[in-house]
Amino acid sequence: MLLENRRKPLVARIMDKIDKALDSAPQIIDVGVEPSRGDAAYERAAHCFDQGYNCAQSVMLSAAETFDVAIPAEIIKGAAAFTGGIGYCGCTCGALTGASLFIGVISADDKKPRKRTKTLDLSGRFHDRFKDTFKSTCCRVLRKGSDFKDKQADRRCKEITAMTARLLVDMVSKRMMVP
Repeated sequence: MLLENRRKPLVARIMDKIDKALDSAPQIIDVGVEPSRGDAAYERAAHCFDQGYNCAQSVMLSAAETFDVAIPAEIIKGAAAFTGGIGYCGCTCGALTGASLFIGVISADDKKPRKRTKTLDLSGRFHDRFKDTFKSTCCRVLRKGSDFKDKQADRRCKEITAMTARLLVDMVSKRMMVP
């Protein structure tokens, strides 16, 4: 088995790990208790995705609603470019990009534009957490190289988007001590 696993291509081994992580992800169960902020963000992001927003937009809208942050419509519209790993190129996952953009919106100091320490720290930590969770930051890898019209891959994107919103809200709540 060990030798057989070693012969498997690296991308296939990574995808197996992603599938295992997604399969073992906790599901939201209604037990009559108000969901955590992260769980609520998960649900909102999934809803936004179902409404036709892309991964980046869904994460941003979900986090903005959770923290009551006004994000200009132009920024949400601009995040449309992140679809499919930036214009369907399959590069950096749009959910990760949207989360990073949201971190910048809430943490960057507009009075001192060169002072980016907090923003860079938070976005770097989030990147690492995303990569630890999904084993890749690459849209093409996360989608298993599938066509962007593939319904199975679309369900996968929706799940990754919702999980990213949960990760973002949980991390921001802890790091920034948002009420």
